Amino acid sequence: MVVGKDEFINGTLGVYIAPDYVVPQEPDEPAKAVILPSTLEMLSRNCKIVDARHPSGEGYIKGYRIKVKKFRGEWSQGLLLRAPLNSVEGQDIMQLLKIGHYEPPIETTAGSEADISPEIPCPKFDVESLAQFNKVLHSGMEIVITEKIHGAQARFLYDGIRFHCGSKNEWKKENPSSIWWRALETTSGSEGLAQSHPEITIYGEIYGSGVQDLSY
Repeated sequence: MVVGKDEFINGTLGVYIAPDYVVPQEPDEPAKAVILPSTLEMLSRNCKIVDARHPSGEGYIKGYRIKVKKFRGEWSQGLLLRAPLNSVEGQDIMQLLKIGHYEPPIETTAGSEADISPEIPCPKFDVESLAQFNKVLHSGMEIVITEKIHGAQARFLYDGIRFHCGSKNEWKKENPSSIWWRALETTSGSEGLAQSHPEITIYGEIYGSGVQDLSY
């Protein structure tokens, strides 16, 4: 990671922002004490402005998408900021700074209207960067590497009365044009699996032509 000379010394507590997170274009208080004008100016020259879901899960923010980039001949894998005063190591301050995760838009044309959420709690899952867990792996450990399919996350739930289909962040109204409802109806055994396990959320990934930029 590339940082300014003498910006950090040994023992300085920092905030690491991994690639594909979005720093707000117009930070509010108290984020302004951490996301300085000089940082925003640097981001405006090197990053694209995108929309990202608010870290609270409600609404969206507009800001700069952090990406792996080469600076001064060195690869920088994220952004490092000074931590707010009174912060402690290990504290999650993403919501305090209004830093959200970027999710590429999905070409669904129609059928993406949001539906009411089921009363059954359904947690959200995401894939985090390995750079945030660099102390988890150690020499000699046996590991298994799998491919992260580049598609759209999907959730399916049968509550005992009706089906619910949704993306990672919202449930979708039933519509034959919706990729989530089409996946439920056309994937062999999916409806039966959900009905035989009521009130249990089934997670999957929808991929293929027209979903993302990889057709597999």
